[in-house]
Amino acid sequence: MNRKIYSLLLPLTFLAIGLAAQITVNITDASLQGGQTYNWTKNNVYLLDGLVFLEEGGVLNIEAGTVVKFTARASADNPSALIITRGAKIYATGTAVEPIIFTAEADDVNDPGDLGPSDNSLWGGLALLGKGITQRNGNAEVNIEGIPAEEVRGLYGGTDNFDDSGVMRYVSIRHGGRALASGNELNGLSLGAVGSKTVLEYIEIYANSDDGIEFFGGAPNLKYAVVAFAEDDSFDWDEVYSGQGQFWFSIQRPDIADAGCECDGTTPDDLTPYSNPTVYNWTHIGSGAGATASNPIGWLLRAGTAGTIANSIVTGMKGKVIEVQDKNTGTNDSHQKLLNGELNLLAIFSLAMATTLPWMHLQQV
Repeated sequence: MNRKIYSLLLPLTFLAIGLAAQITVNITDASLQGGQTYNWTKNNVYLLDGLVFLEEGGVLNIEAGTVVKFTARASADNPSALIITRGAKIYATGTAVEPIIFTAEADDVNDPGDLGPSDNSLWGGLALLGKGITQRNGNAEVNIEGIPAEEVRGLYGGTDNFDDSGVMRYVSIRHGGRALASGNELNGLSLGAVGSKTVLEYIEIYANSDDGIEFFGGAPNLKYAVVAFAEDDSFDWDEVYSGQGQFWFSIQRPDIADAGCECDGTTPDDLTPYSNPTVYNWTHIGSGAGATASNPIGWLLRAGTAGTIANSIVTGMKGKVIEVQDKNTGTNDSHQKLLNGELNLLAIFSLAMATTLPWMHLQQV
């Protein structure tokens, strides 16, 4: 199989873009200012160095077919990444023929064999920060993981689940996930309290060292999404996420992989409100029953999450298809929400690769 199989995997086909005669435009944090509008066009390659923030009032328009690259950087405390802060907007509107690609500086997008599924952590990631509802340890405004905690421009959260961070359509995010510190990595796409007016469609995450896509609260809707070969979880929701999703696809590596989804309600458990999303038509392919990856669970539902997952498929898991956490303490945990109808698993199909693979497990902790 071709090392870059994303163009074969997806219902969206991302084609290589010729870079002949293109000019490299160097971008640092000082290059983008709040209250200004910037237009990035496909005749250039944009090379971002360090953490680059588009601050409140800023608008970034990216033309279909544009390639945006990120330097590797030797300093772990300042990975290269793009952060769209609260009150700023990104309009990255690609097409099936001319996607917008965010990738590492080392990636030759004209060569489908230069970087593969295990080539990750070459840069940080892309983060959209909004003014939606979130909650972590009782705080309604928190700092996105993967960037320094003292960076105030990394804050997200508020009271507006209808917030608008712009449009991302036909976007491919490749080879990211650079760690700031152990347990504090950038996801391929981090959505911090993003609101439902934001348009997120035809999004691909390829070869990320942390999670593929993580929802930190808010209510963003995500349609037509692919996560291929993330080393951690393919999808992750927590902190009162309440959006909607449809047509999600995820596939994992045979050597390193965690859950297909780590689905949390709040931190700590049993706070209100809690995550309550709806996802239809989700296909997850695990590492395989004989894989060396831990690949323990298809979907891990815990920390009091509610929600609905319907018309979906989980296959190729080494461990369990679905695990629902039962804290056995009388709290309104995910198991209790399953019993009282707040957590719904409807028409879930498991194509188990091992005949002994359990379909659902209730974990008491």
